Amino acid sequence: MDKPWRSYSYGAGVSGPCCGSGKDRSVCKDALGNFVAYFCEDCEDQKMSGYNPDIWNRGYRYEDYDDEGLDW
Repeated sequence: MDKPWRSYSYGAGVSGPCCGSGKDRSVCKDALGNFVAYFCEDCEDQKMSGYNPDIWNRGYRYEDYDDEGLDW
C-alpha cells in the first residue's frame, strides 16, 4: 500500500496519547505544514488512509474544496 503521508511524518518514538495502544507515536502534517494527526504502528493505516489524498500534494489549497455539503 502506498503511504504518501510518510513524507510528511516525523517524530517516531515520541511518547504520548495516540490510539490507546501505548506505543510511541509519529506526527503528521499535510503538504501545507498543517497538523493532521498523531499515529502509531497500530493505527497508522486506518487513521491516515481516511484523509483526502489531495492533502499530500504540494499546491493543495483548502479553498479548492467547497464545504457546502459538509455537516459541521
